[in-house]
Amino acid sequence: MQGVCPECEFDFTTPELEAGETIVCRECQLTLQVQGVEGGVLMLEPIEASLSDWGE
Repeated sequence: MQGVCPECEFDFTTPELEAGETIVCRECQLTLQVQGVEGGVLMLEPIEASLSDWGE
């Protein structure tokens, strides 16, 4: 499957993904959620990654 990061426009290829799954852009480290797949192309949208609060 093909995808393009909406933030940095990095082109990448991934194994098969489904809507709702998340990936991280290798270029800018943004967490992206798959909104859908059209013709083998991933429709991606950035999401806020929540970091664990370790009580600090």
